[in-house]
Amino acid sequence: MLHYPRIFTRFQPSPEDIDEFIGLILEKALLTSGRYSLRKIPEDPTDDMFLACALEAKADYIVSRDPHLRNLKHFHGTKITGVTEFIDQIKTRGAGFKS
Repeated sequence: MLHYPRIFTRFQPSPEDIDEFIGLILEKALLTSGRYSLRKIPEDPTDDMFLACALEAKADYIVSRDPHLRNLKHFHGTKITGVTEFIDQIKTRGAGFKS
């Protein structure tokens, strides 16, 4: 994803930046086993894996620009939101934000 032209052009990450970013993600990530499989988004079935992962992880949020996901707004207790809205939520909740 960091090599996508629109991301690479905007941020121009170095190989070291990419390694550091991936390291931070792995440090904070909750890996799921893939226990769930579902069919919720017929327009784009590849999006279903994000819903299944959120369900398994009991995620509070899915943050996405994808309209198929965003149109759902909620899924089994997980709020589906965009980046700007998510950042606003973090600012509003402040230090009490659950990470």
